[in-house]
Amino acid sequence: KKYLIKHKIKSKLFKVDKKKVIKKNMNEARKNRFNQLFNFCNRNSIFHLFIGHHSDDNLETYLLRKLAGSNFEGLRCMQQKVIIENIQILRPLLLFNKKNILEYNRNNNIHYIKDPSNENLKYSRIAVREFLFDRKKFNQQIKKEFNIIQNYFPKYKKMIFTIFNKISINISKNKILINDNFFNKYDLEIQIKIIEIIYKFLKPKKINLRYQKTLYLMQLLNSRKTLSINLGGMNIKKDILLITFCV
Repeated sequence: KKYLIKHKIKSKLFKVDKKKVIKKNMNEARKNRFNQLFNFCNRNSIFHLFIGHHSDDNLETYLLRKLAGSNFEGLRCMQQKVIIENIQILRPLLLFNKKNILEYNRNNNIHYIKDPSNENLKYSRIAVREFLFDRKKFNQQIKKEFNIIQNYFPKYKKMIFTIFNKISINISKNKILINDNFFNKYDLEIQIKIIEIIYKFLKPKKINLRYQKTLYLMQLLNSRKTLSINLGGMNIKKDILLITFCV
């Protein structure tokens, strides 16, 4: 903060309530940071929030999600532009790796600070970072895989919405009807993605559906001829030919 004041740059420090520090892990710390930032932005009518993630961060996220068994969409990882809680997150440094950024800082005499938690191997992200650093060939292979997913993702999205349009019989503000016979022909992961799209359309202000709940719904839909159930405030009714989603 003193450094920023010296260069006539305004800054704001946030402190997290100790009651919210329970697990003391990186995921909890990240959630607390974002909550503080989102709350500040919303209170002050700030729409754009710039985050300093770089390409190495994204590669680490990709490997962590791959190890956790993430689906294709999850493996896309962080994007340069995304809207969360009415705030547009911008990550301009995703185009550069950490080495590029540090070289730029040194060449331009820009002061930077090293976070001591980045040396603590008890955190899974730090362990993955060290692993990638020590294995250059493996690092290159992971980059190749990650780039393939980035390149194919637009085609994947187009495929999902093409399927959605094919199986949809009627779409209105509060109700969507789909053909159950067509819907059942597709892979389980595609079915789950279709349900998520329908939910976001009918309940745009709600949070995303939990994967396990959607998976449970799919098990019911695929095992019963008729069904009436509620999922996250969305009513779902299945008969012999149709599945009706409404709010």
